[in-house]
Parts: sequence; C-alpha cells; structure tokens
Amino acid sequence: MAVVGEASYLEALCSICGSYRWERVRHDCVAALIPDPRNRFDSNAVSVQVDGQLVGYLSRGDALDWRPVVQAFAAQGKSLGCEAMIARREQGSETPNLGIFLHLPAPSDALVLAG
Repeated sequence: MAVVGEASYLEALCSICGSYRWERVRHDCVAALIPDPRNRFDSNAVSVQVDGQLVGYLSRGDALDWRPVVQAFAAQGKSLGCEAMIARREQGSETPNLGIFLHLPAPSDALVLAG
C-alpha cells in the first residue's frame, strides 16, 4: 500500500534511509500506524511513522478501512506496526522524491491480532 503526503516529509525519509542524493533507494524498515483525530484535513486520518518520525498518511479511503484496526490497537496502548520500504528511482526518473510503501494484511486479519 502506498502512503500519501510523503513529499511533505522528505527530510524525515532521507534521514531514515540515509540518502540525500538522487539515487536508487530500497530501504526496509518498520512503520507504525497511528490515529490522528486532530488532523485539520481529515478527522479519520491515520499517520505513518518510522522511528518516531512522521513520514506520511494513509489515503482517505485506506484510512477509513484501517481506522477501526488502528483504534483497537491504540485502545490497548499499542500501535499497529508493519513492514515497510522507503524507495526512490534512479536519476532520470520523473522525480527525485522518496516514497514509502507498506506491507499490510487485510484489515480484518489485522483486527484479529488486536484481540
């Protein structure tokens, strides 16, 4: 699943993956999904954090699907973690921006883990 808004958090992404140049990047990491009810654009927002740094958000549609799961984990004082990859294409691609992609099960499968 792709994360949105990560262009606003390029400094954090660069810091996490250690790349500030326009080069191919494939950096495996763990992301945490955190409810963000105070988000001024979307009260259903779910933020994506890596190493405690905000790196983007789930899309509005994905946030609607995942919000109940994320809230179930938060109610237990936990955050939902998942495997993630920070990636960038080589020079010559359309943009030097980094992106982050999440490896998540179906929301119903993750809800079972929340207990």
